[in-house]
This record gives sequence, C-alpha cells and structure tokens, in this order.
Amino acid sequence: VVAVTYENGVAVATRSIFRDITERRANEKKIHALNTHLEQLVAARTAALTESEERFRALFDQTAVGVAQIDTVSNQFIRVNQKFADILGYTPDEILAVGTDYFTHPLDRKNGQPPMGHVQSGKSAISGFEIEQRYIRKDGVVIWERQTISPMWSINMAHNYHIVMLQDITSLIQAQERINYIAYYDTLTSTPNRNLL
Repeated sequence: VVAVTYENGVAVATRSIFRDITERRANEKKIHALNTHLEQLVAARTAALTESEERFRALFDQTAVGVAQIDTVSNQFIRVNQKFADILGYTPDEILAVGTDYFTHPLDRKNGQPPMGHVQSGKSAISGFEIEQRYIRKDGVVIWERQTISPMWSINMAHNYHIVMLQDITSLIQAQERINYIAYYDTLTSTPNRNLL
C-alpha cells in the first residue's frame, strides 16, 4: 500500500506498507507440488486398473472354456463369454436375459442346486467346487457339462458373485457309457453277459 502526501501539488512524502508473502508463495508451491504428485499417483493407479481390467477381459473372453459371472443371490448371469454362449447354443444377450435354472436339465434341477450359500457366506471351508450336470441347448439337445464354480473374492466385501467355468463333457460321458455297455452286455445280441449274471 502506498500513500502520497502532497503540498502545493508537489509530492512531499510517501508512506509504504509491505507485506512479506514469501511463506505464502512457498506454501502455494508445496500445494502445487503435492497436487502434481497426487495427479501422477491417480494417473498411475488408473492406468494399472485399466491394464488389470483389460487382462481380466482378455482372460474372460479368450479362454478355451465357457466362463460366466453370476449373481450368487439371484442366480442371474452378469456376463458370459462367447464360448459359454456357443456351448449352450444361445447368444450372450439371450443368456443374460434368463436365470441359470433355465438351461439346467429338469432331473438335475430336482437333484438340488450347488451349495452356493456356503460359498456366499465365506464362513465355510468351501472355496470352490466342481459338479457335472446336464443342460439343454437351444436346439433341444441334452449335453453334459462340468462346472468349476468359485466365489469372486473382494477385500471387505460379501461374496455376492461367483465365476463358473463350463466345459462340455458330453463325448466323455458317452464314451464312459459305451465302455460300461461293452463291459456288461454282448455287443452282438445286447443281452447281459456274465458280469451282470
């Protein structure tokens, strides 16, 4: 602040007040440096999350087995890969529109569902399991599938989702049935052999 005193139109005295803003400027520089560092951390974390999401999507979409993310409580599909859709003969959108029971063979539906409540609670020793059951494809063909089911773990979160990996084992089941038939029946007459008598 500058004050000027005049006498007869001539400046005879000036008074000035100065304020030292060195500390304020230093604090502003510190805040700017902290903001810049924070922006760099956020950018690095965002890049890491983007890369992680891309790896997950690549693994999810490009795996050789069918993969689905399912809501454990509602049994609704959250997402499925193309292989999962191909196995069942539906499009991914058609699968997402229905629950998991829609594809399950009625006899397997009556046999009870997998123990998802134990997986969901996270309190039991079950961290995942495998089951074999029948499904009905869109074209009406009954197929056998092996499912590997695991909860999706998130820190400090309930296990509300699980991942299902689906593998078509129809040809394996058919081969086992053929071997059993050959072991117990005469292949020419279809009558029981000595092993069944």
